[in-house]
Amino acid sequence: MKKIYYLLMTCCIVLLAACKSDPAVEPDPKDPKDSTEVYVPKTEWELADSIYTIADWTVPSHTMLKIAIQSCSNDSSKENIEAMRQAIKALVPKTEPYCMIATINGDPKTRMGFCWFTNDGVTDGEVQIIAKADATAADFEAGGVTTIQAAAKQTKSLRYSGKARYIVNASGIESNERYKYISHKATATDLTPGTEYSWRVGYNDTEGKGHWSPIGHFRTEDANQGEFTFLYMTDSHIMNSQYIKEARRCALAAVKTVPEARFCVFPTRSGNGSAGSKARCVRC
Repeated sequence: MKKIYYLLMTCCIVLLAACKSDPAVEPDPKDPKDSTEVYVPKTEWELADSIYTIADWTVPSHTMLKIAIQSCSNDSSKENIEAMRQAIKALVPKTEPYCMIATINGDPKTRMGFCWFTNDGVTDGEVQIIAKADATAADFEAGGVTTIQAAAKQTKSLRYSGKARYIVNASGIESNERYKYISHKATATDLTPGTEYSWRVGYNDTEGKGHWSPIGHFRTEDANQGEFTFLYMTDSHIMNSQYIKEARRCALAAVKTVPEARFCVFPTRSGNGSAGSKARCVRC
């Protein structure tokens, strides 16, 4: 009996060893220990890049996140990671307006022009104006608001970046990436001369939820306006972060040097290779 018992034990050991070394036994791909590949978890910025996509956010706010993610990829310092987290917090939903501008359009005593963009597909838009300096959102909800419907038009498929542009190098966006936008334009007329106004652009959706820009302000020209002072700054041709810093420094220095300036005009080219020009006007 002992011989039979030892023989059975020996057979079991041999069978176990054979099963353990049998190349026909497939590893479990779900178990990292059985995988022949090295398991490498995604970094925080890789996860952010896959979770926060352009489909859900406005183009400008998502581009700022892409720049922050690219910075983390190049240098995963605490400062860069924190900047990326702040960029995530600053993301703006795709339904919101952006790049809002109020500019002189005709007689500055009684008229003011407005333009802004939304992501492709957002066609609703209007300007709300109230004759009150530094109005709040509550003031707009209280009534006494003038509403101007905007004309919406889809832009052509615009090239958002170029090989020599700072935004490509900084964000990792592929060269010749193209986006479409909705352009909104409206003109306020019959304004009162010498009056402070507050304004915002946007719309209420079908559920009554508001999608409104930050509130801006302007003052119409006095009825008997005499001489006045304004600033004129040329196109800064932003190419990299240093250009941005210098343009900002120049603008702040100009306002500090000429505090009585009523507004600042920024003339810009109307498009790549275009001989035409346009001007944007902002309140100082």
